[in-house]
Amino acid sequence: ANDWTNMAMWAEKISKLDLGKDFGAELRTLEVGALFRSATLLFEQGEYQKAADEYIRLVNENPEAKDSASALNNAAVAFEKLRKFESAGRVYQRIVNEYPKSEFVENALFNLAKSYNRVFDYDKAIKTYSRLFSEFPESERRADYLYLAAINLEKTGQYRRAAKRYEEYARAFPNRTETAETFFKAVRMYQRLK
Repeated sequence: ANDWTNMAMWAEKISKLDLGKDFGAELRTLEVGALFRSATLLFEQGEYQKAADEYIRLVNENPEAKDSASALNNAAVAFEKLRKFESAGRVYQRIVNEYPKSEFVENALFNLAKSYNRVFDYDKAIKTYSRLFSEFPESERRADYLYLAAINLEKTGQYRRAAKRYEEYARAFPNRTETAETFFKAVRMYQRLK
């Protein structure tokens, strides 16, 4: 009971006996669930590196499992807790590439954009924030995506594009507290452009 490591090991051993398609699929599901739970226990115990390794192993061995995107997301969070932001970024990119329809894509893209900012790759950050703004119209953070894209455009001296984004923000989100400020920022960008 609750020995997820041995449960996964024995499910794998039994599945190799080829006891029939239905039974094999059920065992595979049991094995994946045990691996996921084992990795989660490691995470909860603060064993972030081991947890991340287990989550990634689970996905590498079972890419079609229903919890694969969730496992990758958990692995990325574990890497972030270890301050291994480059590793976390690679895992977030896997979510976007391999599981583009999963519920974790928006969060993965947002974390990728933040990591691009950390390493001063503003062009990739701009593209990612813009992608988030256009692909997730119902998101609670949609206004933030547009605002962050504008800030990054301003940082890179792309004043005309930044001004347009600030204006777009002000028109799209007239009731937010930053709206007046974004109009002012747009004016400042146009002044810089003379």
